[in-house]
Amino acid sequence: MTTTLTIKRYTSTSLFLKETEPFLCRNEFQNIFVLLMAQQEQVLEEKETQSNSYCGTVWDDQNQLVFALFNGKNNTILYGSLTQNLEAIDLLVDDLIASGTHSSLTFVRAFQPSLNRLYEQLQKHNIQLRIIDQVWAYESQKVTWSPRLLSIARDSKTELKLATIDDLPLLTEWTLEFFVHLTTENGMDDTSLPDPEEAVRDALASKFAYILCVNSAPVSMCWKKRPTKTECALAYVYTTKECRNKGYGAVCVGLLTETLLQNRRSVNLFVVRERDPVNNMYAGIGYKLIGEAAKLSK
Repeated sequence: MTTTLTIKRYTSTSLFLKETEPFLCRNEFQNIFVLLMAQQEQVLEEKETQSNSYCGTVWDDQNQLVFALFNGKNNTILYGSLTQNLEAIDLLVDDLIASGTHSSLTFVRAFQPSLNRLYEQLQKHNIQLRIIDQVWAYESQKVTWSPRLLSIARDSKTELKLATIDDLPLLTEWTLEFFVHLTTENGMDDTSLPDPEEAVRDALASKFAYILCVNSAPVSMCWKKRPTKTECALAYVYTTKECRNKGYGAVCVGLLTETLLQNRRSVNLFVVRERDPVNNMYAGIGYKLIGEAAKLSK
């Protein structure tokens, strides 16, 4: 039996969120960028009389969301989906082009296999983008410790502390080194990276940055990102060169994950594709591979 698909375009982000948010939240990690960007756009629209964003959806004949596409004023196109349906992607890309809001599109973020399909469909409309920043997506609902890591994590001389303004110089240095490693060693795109000090100041103000100390000495950092009531992401995991291969990075991530899981259902993160998807630091403490994501960029 063939499923009938219905396309719908919205006149405002508020209407888009009203209909799609319950569906998108079922797979919050995969759809977090759509949710957050649309929520930010909604706030901006409340101050203006006209929306310049594109919001489109495809529904099946059971009134279930098949695919959603959001293109905000910053020309960032993001997708949300509960199922992978190539026909639905094609319908929404065609509708995006017909809307005329794609004229200065420079950036796309999505999970696979949707990203490749978006790439192909945009090319058909002479929108030339390249695939960058390919990453593995991981999720944890429980930390699993090896005996070695557990002994470090539970040692009285090990402390995971919330960073303060006094840590600004150290975290700025670490963040710069993290960015250098990310771009030179991992080949990630550097065009959208923030200023290191500004990023640290924002993280400190939001109480997102954490430091692992061993014997009172700072050895590793990890930041919260995109927290919601039910989930939270981790990023900016960095261990000083002299302290690597000692388990400190895994302990830092593990302790912060445990803290966040006290009142959330899951914690997630992205890992560069150059790493083994099964045998890596995050998999070693219980993170499960759930997919692959990337960006399209000019």
